Amino acid sequence: MSRGLELTDLPGIAQWLSEGSRSVWDLLGVKGGAELAVAFSSLFWPEFVEVEDCVLLRERYSPSRFQDWWKELGGDRSRIEGVVNHVHLWDLFDLDEERLPDEAIRDLAQVLASTWRCALQHQFPRKAFEVCVSLDDPEEYGPTIAFSTVRQS
Repeated sequence: MSRGLELTDLPGIAQWLSEGSRSVWDLLGVKGGAELAVAFSSLFWPEFVEVEDCVLLRERYSPSRFQDWWKELGGDRSRIEGVVNHVHLWDLFDLDEERLPDEAIRDLAQVLASTWRCALQHQFPRKAFEVCVSLDDPEEYGPTIAFSTVRQS
């Protein structure tokens, strides 16, 4: 997947690289560290649970909340997955404070969607999934990633 934005277009990374012969990976090691890298790996390669034939992000799954959605949506698995597996990037990161270019956020959303597709297919090879990225939808709260199982009619 090619990125529309060069990492050196981001001011913090450009500054880091201009201070010597360090690489972006060096930046990750110094500024982030292994513990943060492991935490980010759970975002880029999330774990899933399967409940009542719904595939759900483990991070977003709560048994009691699932039962609430099950009742409210009449057991409609696609709609339940659509609610539970609906993630707004603005809920994960303070994007206003970081002031990243829109193109950087678009790239991040696309990369997350790609890794989620791979993680879903890896864990559930016999199922098909639709992973969607919404970038400019006025009905959404900023850039959004969602997925659901493709159901046979």
